[in-house]
Parts: sequence; structure tokens; C-alpha cells
Amino acid sequence: FTIQSYLDCDAEQNDIFACGSHYVSGAYKGLVARINNNGTINDHQSFPNCLFYGIKYVVEGSYSRLYVVGKHNSGGAFIFKTNAYGSGNIVWQRRLGTSTSMRWTSVDGDGSDVWAVGHAPSSDGSNYDIIIARYTSGGTLERQMRFASSGHDFAQKIVVDGSFIYIAGQTTNLSAGGGSEMFLLKLHKNLS
Repeated sequence: FTIQSYLDCDAEQNDIFACGSHYVSGAYKGLVARINNNGTINDHQSFPNCLFYGIKYVVEGSYSRLYVVGKHNSGGAFIFKTNAYGSGNIVWQRRLGTSTSMRWTSVDGDGSDVWAVGHAPSSDGSNYDIIIARYTSGGTLERQMRFASSGHDFAQKIVVDGSFIYIAGQTTNLSAGGGSEMFLLKLHKNLS
């Protein structure tokens, strides 16, 4: 198989976990793979009706978990939690929204909660807004937020550090002219 696009990866001591999408039987499908440090693919799993953009390896107590984010082909931002090793069974999955343009692009966790960030069309459909959500490790949506300027706003990456989350992305709401500008947003982990 070939990972075609939107590749993201995370690692633990001996393995790299990668996600993306691949083209199979006339359609793109989400793909998650576990690759050892010698480059050998140990496991991979294909998921129909999804495209994946972000992956995060998280230790929750004595469990190794993967959080994978992207979009569902029939609409909405899609997140799921799976076991990092063994069967790869999905522990839980959630879909937020219905727009086919809505997607999560990045995910991070702290062992208790998980945060996803992405973008969605604005309410009038003229721009894209940043969307952020916080889920418990059990899959309960605790809070969601939307940030919007007068231009297109795209969140590319989220990082959890201590009591804060950091979101990097780009906007076309320009203060210095040009085509687009980058931004870095700092929020408290409870999204306040």
C-alpha cells in the first residue's frame, strides 16, 4: 500500500504510528500503520469512508492508545480512539458536524483528556473557521469552541503542554498584507 496524502505520525520508543489515506478499489480510505524503527510495516488497517489527517500516541494508565482524526466522507469531523498494539479495535469514535468540508487536522492528549483542532465552514459559508473540541478519554465531548476572523482560518497543529494548549495555523485575515499569515493561539486546557 502507499500512503497518498495528509500524512502525520507520532512515535514511542520502538514504533512509529502513521496515518493518511490511500487509494483502493476506486476510492480513498483512511489508513493507520505501525512501523518499527527499521522501517518494516508491522501492522496496518484501512478504514472506509474516512480520510485521516492527524495521529497521536498516548499512554493512559497501563494502556497504549492512538487517537486518529480526520473527516468522514458523508460529512463531519471524525475522531476515534484505538488500541496502539494488538487487535487495533476501536475503543470509541465520534463525529461532529455534517459538512463535508469540516475536518479535524490535529490531535493531542495528556492521558486524561484529548483535544482536536480543525476547520469548518462559517455559518454563512463564506469563510472557514477554526474549531476546537475537548473530549474525555472515555469519548465524552466536554467542550467545543469556534474562532473566526473575517477571512479564512485554518488550524494545522495542536500541542498540549502543562496547563495550556497551543494551536498553530494560518489566516487570510491579514494585518501585514500578502496572501496569508501564520498564527499561534494559546488557550487554557479547559478551553477558557
